[in-house]
Amino acid sequence: MFSNPKITQEATLKAHREQTVSRCKAHQSTIYVIQDTTDISVNNNRRLSEDLGHNVRRSKENMQVGNSSYHVHTSFCVADTGIPLGIIEQEIYTHANQGVSLKQTRKQRPIEEKESYRWIKSLRACKQYLGEMTARVVMLSDRESDIYEYLQEATELSQEVILRARPHRNALAQAIESMDCKGFYDFLHKEHKTWHRLSVAYDRLTLTAPKRQKSATSKALKPVDYYVIHAKEENPEAGSEAIEWILLTNIPVKNLEDARNMIIAYGQRWHIENFHKVLKTSFKLEEARLETFDGLKILATTMSILAYRLYYMIHFSRMNPDLPCTHIVETSEWKATWIYLKKKIPKETPSCHEMITNIAILGGYMNRKSDKKPGILLITRGWLILKDIHSLYLKLVGNR
Repeated sequence: MFSNPKITQEATLKAHREQTVSRCKAHQSTIYVIQDTTDISVNNNRRLSEDLGHNVRRSKENMQVGNSSYHVHTSFCVADTGIPLGIIEQEIYTHANQGVSLKQTRKQRPIEEKESYRWIKSLRACKQYLGEMTARVVMLSDRESDIYEYLQEATELSQEVILRARPHRNALAQAIESMDCKGFYDFLHKEHKTWHRLSVAYDRLTLTAPKRQKSATSKALKPVDYYVIHAKEENPEAGSEAIEWILLTNIPVKNLEDARNMIIAYGQRWHIENFHKVLKTSFKLEEARLETFDGLKILATTMSILAYRLYYMIHFSRMNPDLPCTHIVETSEWKATWIYLKKKIPKETPSCHEMITNIAILGGYMNRKSDKKPGILLITRGWLILKDIHSLYLKLVGNR
């Protein structure tokens, strides 16, 4: 499969993308399309490592040879309820052995010839596949996407975006200094389980186009209007750095409630961080032994689709623990699990919580009263075992 020239990375993604669009169409409220990049190391794969070469990092002092890796840039759809909807676009690329030469000429090259063009391509793909949605579609991205061409493209496409800004523009820094606090936003840090209070300021800002060399300009850059939201922690704990967010959006921010909603919406970006965690740690992409980069791209996309399926199952069950488990697995799958664990088949369909717990037990979870909820790794391990059990169940019993 991975060496078949008739199979491509795009063809692998196509059917899943169609299902993602279908799920988005069924959703009537806001859909967040989150784009981000993760690096996959191939240092353990000597053959591929030699073919891809090494990423070259250059600082003012010296030039360093870094890891051999490739990059997976994904646009991941999530409903405003927090339910994952699927992958709408994915680009897999490498820039090994090109770091120095490309960096030296970056000011002479147009955006289409730069790695950062991936943000604009994902923006266009979002508009292409989800542009006819009745639901509102908002694209979220981190500071890497704070590129003027990206901001202008979003304006021209009338695509709503929220991104974290780099405080490198003089106009942006001056605007933040002149803005008055309009109120506060309290939020719970999910990882540290601590509450934080942020002061919130906002204003409308006209960004002027940066000066580019003629060779670096593929089209005229024009001023664009964006709203800037500045949220900063008032009293950080001793020894810890104050939390500070600077967000840019082309969605009107008319009052404090609008500003808070933008901050809450941007908070959905953690979904893609967790998705990449599932992809890299649970499916162990970095341990793949394929010998060609084309084959590796097909594998990465295939694993991404499986990672979405697993991430959806985990997240849905945590949000809806009491719903029947047929929302996340087939009837034959939960019955195969109960039979393998030597449990009596219940008359009523088990809940999502029961199913996820039993999947984790397949993966080695002890399920003692003092144990914490099973993590992603145990659930993944159990889910992969379930696939083998389910296959045997279908052969022996059939789909019932």
